[in-house]
Amino acid sequence: MKLNRERTVLMFFDILLINLALWLSFTVRFEGNIPFSYRNNWLYFVVLVNSLRMGCFYLFGLYNSLWGYSSLPEMIQIIKAVTTSSLLILLADRVILTPNQTIPLSIHFISLVINILFIGGLRFAIRIRREWLDALHGRKKQEHGKRVLIIGAGQAGALIIREMQQKPTPYQPVAVLDDNFNKLNQLLHGVPVVGNVEQIPQAAKEYDIEEILVAIPSASKERLREIVAIAKETRLPVRILPGLLAMTSEKVTLDQIREVRIEDLLGREPVKLHLEEIAGYLKGERILITGAGGSIGSELCRQVARFGPEILLLLGRGENSIYEINQELSEKYPFLHKTPLIVDVRDRAGLEQIFREHRPTVVFHAAAHKHVPLMESVPDEAVKNNVFGTKNVAELADQYGVKRFVMISTDKWVQLNGWPR
Repeated sequence: MKLNRERTVLMFFDILLINLALWLSFTVRFEGNIPFSYRNNWLYFVVLVNSLRMGCFYLFGLYNSLWGYSSLPEMIQIIKAVTTSSLLILLADRVILTPNQTIPLSIHFISLVINILFIGGLRFAIRIRREWLDALHGRKKQEHGKRVLIIGAGQAGALIIREMQQKPTPYQPVAVLDDNFNKLNQLLHGVPVVGNVEQIPQAAKEYDIEEILVAIPSASKERLREIVAIAKETRLPVRILPGLLAMTSEKVTLDQIREVRIEDLLGREPVKLHLEEIAGYLKGERILITGAGGSIGSELCRQVARFGPEILLLLGRGENSIYEINQELSEKYPFLHKTPLIVDVRDRAGLEQIFREHRPTVVFHAAAHKHVPLMESVPDEAVKNNVFGTKNVAELADQYGVKRFVMISTDKWVQLNGWPR
């Protein structure tokens, strides 16, 4: 009911603006002195123009959009609808009336421009009002939120601040730091850029910061290590956005903010994957990911889910981590066919039952103990999991005819195309 009421109100204002645009077009063309012959046919002009414009507006879907979120695609539809209706009005006018009574071509052009400005302006006024109300509501919600220092005044930082302001979140962005001198003392969605990255400790103290967010997904590993090291001096929680690889086809959202992980700071750049090529051997396949609940395995699940596998098998020995990635995928990819599996890769019998029952065609082996300094103190466990566990997965992949096997660790990944038979 509310949607229908809003649509009716929008149509009412459209009709008012169409008629106003018609009157202005004649007034501008004749400099305020509209000839009697046109005033005498005014009812005809009103019926013709209103019927054709409103019909085109409806056909082009101008009443099916949520105009509180309008952007360039909606503006293009407005231009198409107004242009099409103007051409139809011109043709109909030429067919119905005699030449000396038809609307001059200049008026058609003036009316087209005014209608685009009026109709587009109304829609974007609705969006501006919605954003203003959201921002006002967001600021009220943030009054008792965590005071956050944003590192990075680029696109990612801007999007994060915008989402914090528009949604009821527990965060309150109060200051931004960026190494670009030209951004100093500027406002990013109303949040001041107060200095460079080296000034993190001073800014944290001056603005009573409770949490630091590094929003520079394009930063190199070396630069990220430097930033995190400076931020850690404050003894405040430090969070980051994922790197560019993890954000390949997703927009930046608050859900992506997470704690800094060891792999974020490794002294190497991420491998650049050719996603189109990968999609070719993932779509429609039965894909098994071991260690699916870990940092690397869970990211693999997110990436693989995008390519439409027949089924995604989430294997891990920790039920909580497998539950979390399973729930996350259910929210992001509701139509994805997947199965969570709680099995230790060292359990040969349990692992074989999975291969026998589900018959995976592609295997990503990410299950491993990855923290080398820690595992050096317990080498027996490292060997059991990383060596014998990998041996179990590899041998069963060969035994059950897996087409592709990819072994992944923080140091290397190996892809074997076709197993020896």
